[in-house]
Amino acid sequence: MTDAMRRARSVSEAIAKLLVPDQRATALATLEHESFLHPAVTRQIRDALAAPAFNDRSMSKHVMTADCVIDSFINSNSFSPFSAAKFVKQIDFLLGLGETPGLPAFTADWLAGKRVLDFGSGTMSALNIGIILFANGAEHVHAVEPAPLDMPFVQRSARRLCESMLFEPERFVLPGGDPAALKARLATLDLAALAGLDPASAPERIDLGGVIWTRRLDAVADRSVDLVRSVSVLEHVMDLDAELAGLRRVCRDDALMQHVVDFSSHDRARPDKHAFRFYFHAPEGPDLGLNQLRVSAVRDRIVAAGFSVTETHRQSVPPKQIDTNRLRPDFAGLPMEDLTCRMAILVARPV
Repeated sequence: MTDAMRRARSVSEAIAKLLVPDQRATALATLEHESFLHPAVTRQIRDALAAPAFNDRSMSKHVMTADCVIDSFINSNSFSPFSAAKFVKQIDFLLGLGETPGLPAFTADWLAGKRVLDFGSGTMSALNIGIILFANGAEHVHAVEPAPLDMPFVQRSARRLCESMLFEPERFVLPGGDPAALKARLATLDLAALAGLDPASAPERIDLGGVIWTRRLDAVADRSVDLVRSVSVLEHVMDLDAELAGLRRVCRDDALMQHVVDFSSHDRARPDKHAFRFYFHAPEGPDLGLNQLRVSAVRDRIVAAGFSVTETHRQSVPPKQIDTNRLRPDFAGLPMEDLTCRMAILVARPV
């Protein structure tokens, strides 16, 4: 993170804290430290905020106004772990299954009674996809995420999602499904078990009844899964062969896997913002967490693990964006269809 980005984050958090009476002193000190406020101005604001109009009771409306502004932004941001739009978009990937000949339409009837594995469920919204799929009729959803969970975010994002599902069930119901049935199944989950966890805790397992999260794939029983899904996960798995072997172990013979793989650079802070910065420069920042395998290599590894593979969708950049004369040795000589592939959806079945 650049110093400018760090300062911007620090200042934005401080501005938010100005709304909370017992955090104002810290917020003002931060703004002064980052040179956004002169000491004399800090004193003036501190004195003004000490007036009765800014006490706990009177701030309620101001806080709610700010909350409405933030809430509107989050709800329209499909990348936020607190946004229902993000998870509706991820379900859209599954809805696209039926567009490929030979693959089933992802409907409420098809999902009913299925056991699902959410592979790489994320650290901030680890239960959300599981909650949606269970509410739509899945018998059971097991979410797996090896990285430590950010528990305050997990709790808040699940709470926001459930609120959205109750208020707007039509946004989440699968084709052929019933919004009332979705809400009824949602009510059967033990959401109090999540709310009751210490936000500072680091659990190894969260059990809501029909949705379970664990840190390890080992916790999933052999031949117990009908559907595996992941979004932007496989590119982060360093020992991909081992994880794919684990997925083959848990899949039933007629199971289906869908993996949405992002092959582009994840280092969004760099000024050049090239889609494949690590082709030309040693990986830094978020790119250090990528295995850098290209689409054909990932496809080959899935096949070697005991699956057949169908590529149902691909996004590529124009070849002119790939300067083959500057490629690092790891990428020199790869076919252009590998080098230009930015994203692909790979659907696999056990063989």
